[in-house]
Amino acid sequence: MFAVIYLPNFCLQAVLRHEPELNAEPVALIDPDLPKPAIGQLTAAARASGVSEGLTASQAMARCEKLVSKTRSRREEQT
Repeated sequence: MFAVIYLPNFCLQAVLRHEPELNAEPVALIDPDLPKPAIGQLTAAARASGVSEGLTASQAMARCEKLVSKTRSRREEQT
């Protein structure tokens, strides 16, 4: 027997777990491991502001000037 746990936006959740006040804010997670560093995950507030996955940080900031950018942290994900 086995179980599956689905954790949407796990990488973003790992980064924000020590900053819960940012959960309601427009936050984008930049994934530096992509061929061209781009947004991999984002909060609902960021999506509502017109930001989407695949945008570069500068493209996302042009759509939402209050956007908070965070970088993916493998260490936080492992913790």
